[in-house]
Amino acid sequence: MRERGRRSGLGFEKAATIVALLVVGCQVSPTFEGQEVNCETDVDCAGLPGGTFTCEEEAGLCVRVIEANNDADEDEPAIVQFDVEPLHARPGKTNVLVEWRVEDVAAVTLEVDPASTVSPEDLDECTRIDEAGEGNCRLLISGEKGVSVVLTLWAHGDTEGVSISKAQTMSFGDPPKASFTAVGLEEGESVLPAAGDDVKLEWVAADAGWIRIRNTETDEIVLYAGDEEEGVCLNTGFYEKTCDPRGDVHVVREVGVSTNWIFTAGNNYGQTTRMDGVEVADDWELRP
Repeated sequence: MRERGRRSGLGFEKAATIVALLVVGCQVSPTFEGQEVNCETDVDCAGLPGGTFTCEEEAGLCVRVIEANNDADEDEPAIVQFDVEPLHARPGKTNVLVEWRVEDVAAVTLEVDPASTVSPEDLDECTRIDEAGEGNCRLLISGEKGVSVVLTLWAHGDTEGVSISKAQTMSFGDPPKASFTAVGLEEGESVLPAAGDDVKLEWVAADAGWIRIRNTETDEIVLYAGDEEEGVCLNTGFYEKTCDPRGDVHVVREVGVSTNWIFTAGNNYGQTTRMDGVEVADDWELRP
């Protein structure tokens, strides 16, 4: 028998116990083992079972060549856009718009968790794609305060088992509860003895993400704090500090006329408005 050695061209080692090799692209692995057959003298490669074989003359072995898998060249599915509106809602039933845009996709499906928050019939409508790869549907979702609902869009490619997903999370809650007062800094009353006195604006809004105070006489925003914007409060000691939207004090210096302020506290679920003000005693003498 001929001496068998190494061949670097195909990237395998010839051995007496390996008579047929499987070539996949550039990868070579044993197909048949335990036989000692030389394809040039002992066997017709074309007659071997398990595929179409050819004789690799230099190697002296039967080789089955399989075409490289072209699936990798196919475009994978992509979710370009997936929007859910609104993402924040008050407890109860909410009409939700779901929109998407996909590419290289054969089908889409939408999952909602918990499933009990939406009607299965509504979900059946969330599978449409037009020629541009766009689609939308409306869902009536029931939510409870403090409970999240996750919507997941699945995009399925032409190749079986190739799918991708994106998720959006809805949350449910209430607008902040708030209290707001405006009183004279010295007397603590709503009537100022004289024009030019200082006024203390004080509020509590535990669930507020932001607050705004507006002077109704001048339509000026006296104070805004929250939403990553630090408001500056003038404390009762007449020093400035960062305002806390959830509760704080702001001093308005030298109020000359009777004035009202509108206080608004907001979060992702809505707004709450309160109004209070002071009267200046000097104003009474000027009234007809």
